[in-house]
Amino acid sequence: MAEREGAEGERLEESRSEEEEEEEEDELKETKEEGGARGRKRQDDKKREEEREGKEEGERVSEGRYRRRLREWI
Repeated sequence: MAEREGAEGERLEESRSEEEEEEEEDELKETKEEGGARGRKRQDDKKREEEREGKEEGERVSEGRYRRRLREWI
């Protein structure tokens, strides 16, 4: 009977350690995914910022052209 309890105790410990290992692996995967998502988000933010700057410069140029044409027309 003591042997049975000992064997059951070992099985429980093994299953617990396996569960803990799986949890650690899952946490690592989530961390990596979050890091990848953060990196992608940063890249997207940079692209958006560059696009905004480009649009602002484009608007300034078009306003300048508009004003010159308006002056020429008047």
